[in-house]
Amino acid sequence: NNFMYTLKEYHPEMDLSQFYEEARKRNYHNNDSYESMIKPFEDMHNKKILILSYNDKIVGSSISHPFLDGHRIFTRLCVFTDLTPFKRCGTVKAFKEHQHITARFFLPEHAKLKGPLYFTTHPEPTAKMKGVHNNAAKWFEQAGVVGWLGDMKYRGCIQSVWKVNTQK
Repeated sequence: NNFMYTLKEYHPEMDLSQFYEEARKRNYHNNDSYESMIKPFEDMHNKKILILSYNDKIVGSSISHPFLDGHRIFTRLCVFTDLTPFKRCGTVKAFKEHQHITARFFLPEHAKLKGPLYFTTHPEPTAKMKGVHNNAAKWFEQAGVVGWLGDMKYRGCIQSVWKVNTQK
């Protein structure tokens, strides 16, 4: 079997309709339309919208944009891991060993950006990213990959800010 991943920067001619439809089925509201996923960032200078495909089917997205003194990465992060061979994605061992799609594909591309890198999670119990906040970010912190900077009000809600250790 030849499995092929491709990571491309978004351009307006890309057809993301199937990706948006899949996100709607999963109630991933930040990724279910152009208006929710791309439009809030389209006028930002130095943004990068990454689209991941597996065997020509779009399975993931991640956006970076200017933030504080560097860039916020993993914005609108969305990966349909069940549509890929990366079945270990949600395990502690996979996160600690960087054997998941975020670390294998999105992080190396975002790491090319100049300046410090940050990502945010939502500490509220109702947030969609509470699994990332409660688990993945903590595992990354234990491994020395990120450091927690604190909580701040950003884009209308309280978010925890994590600084990426790009030397790890």
